[in-house]
Amino acid sequence: MNIVGTASYGTGAFRAIGSLSESAIFDFYGTGDLQPEKKLMFAILLDAVECFQDYAEQDRLFKDAKEWIFEDDHEWPYSFINICEAVDINPKYLRKGLLHWRQSATPEANTLWPAMVLNKDSDKRCA
Repeated sequence: MNIVGTASYGTGAFRAIGSLSESAIFDFYGTGDLQPEKKLMFAILLDAVECFQDYAEQDRLFKDAKEWIFEDDHEWPYSFINICEAVDINPKYLRKGLLHWRQSATPEANTLWPAMVLNKDSDKRCA
C-alpha cells in the first residue's frame, strides 16, 4: 500500500507522507513490533488517508473515507478516533492536516466544501 500525494501540514510526519513507503511509515511510528491488531488498525488508517487523497469528491471511496475520518465515534473499536489513539496519532492533527492538504491540492474544494473547523478544545467538528 503506497500513499500517493503529499499531506503537507505543519512539521509532523504527514508533511512528507507521500514519499514514504508503508515500511518506512511503520519504522517512523515504531509500529514494526506492534501487535497484529494494531498493524491492521494502522493499515485501515493508511487506506483511508489514501482514499481521501487519491479519489475525486464524487467517488464513493472518497465519500466513505471522508465520512469515517470526520465521524466522532468513540464507541466503535475501528472508528477513526479509536484507531488514531491505538496507534498513537493525534486525530485532530491528522484531520487538520488532511483538510489543509485537500484545500491546497484541489482549489475547487475551497468552494465546494463547507468550512470544516475543528474546535481547539475537543475532537468535535463544526460545519
